[in-house]
Amino acid sequence: MRAYVVRRVLGSLFVMLAALSLVFVMTRVAPGKPAETILGAAATPESVAELNHQLGLDEPLGAQYVDYMWNALHGDFGNSYYSHESAMAAVIDRIPVTAELAFLTMLASVVVALGLTIVTARARSRWLNGVADGASLIGLSIPTFWSGLLLLLLFGLYWPDIIPAGGWVYFSDDPIENLKTCILPVFALSLPTFAILYRSLRSSMQDVVHRDYVTYGRAAGLREGKVIRKVAVPNAIVPTATVAGLLLGYLLGGSLIIETIMSIPGLGQLVVYSLQRRDYPVATASIAVIAVSFVLVNLAVDLVYATLSPRVRDLYSRKVTIREA
Repeated sequence: MRAYVVRRVLGSLFVMLAALSLVFVMTRVAPGKPAETILGAAATPESVAELNHQLGLDEPLGAQYVDYMWNALHGDFGNSYYSHESAMAAVIDRIPVTAELAFLTMLASVVVALGLTIVTARARSRWLNGVADGASLIGLSIPTFWSGLLLLLLFGLYWPDIIPAGGWVYFSDDPIENLKTCILPVFALSLPTFAILYRSLRSSMQDVVHRDYVTYGRAAGLREGKVIRKVAVPNAIVPTATVAGLLLGYLLGGSLIIETIMSIPGLGQLVVYSLQRRDYPVATASIAVIAVSFVLVNLAVDLVYATLSPRVRDLYSRKVTIREA
């Protein structure tokens, strides 16, 4: 177990360093020059050169990379080219919005997927399985941007007085209005998330219900519903934990389309706006936080999976024993 944890932590550190390096390369090779974007119509060769010198963009790329990595490892990505405030502070202000959307989306998806899996496993109805499979197929087939635009059109133009079609109200300002503004983006994000979770749980459930310990539970006189809830579901959830971790990491960064469409001031919207304005410090800080969050979430899921799964512990225990022998 200790060997597994060490390997996963070292691997995650390497991935973080690679992600930070990739963020630097992406922002530097992106078309457009920050100085010309900032100066606009007043840009002249002299003013562009002076601003590049002030921003440190006239230094060799290697020197920029070393400074970037050193500062990034200390949590310093510089100041915004426009507001002149700390880029990391701007990112931290946006994190709660994206985190709330990701949490509510994952909660809704898990509840619906788990409930539907239990119902279909207990009922064993062909038509009910067909309906559930069709719903998951629809969720997988509809792109998030399309569902977001459709919801924006329906509730912004045809049914404008039911729930807000866009914008954001912070929870600290009005909890009720905050939850109302979450309904549409959470629904759009939940469609593919629910579909993936349901298919993973259903596959695991089909394997678990034929295991000996489930058969023993039935033979012991337990009701079918209790066997499914108490015996089958806890064992079927374990393989899906990794999938849930990947989806949660995706939601932390993949909500940028919904946030941009529905004018939600989250981390995804900040990434889009900073890239459009060539605001390198804010863009690199935003993408780096998303990448690091994704890695940390998956590291935590891997450690939880290793804790819950005896096979992983036994595998690494045998490796350690063989090496010591």
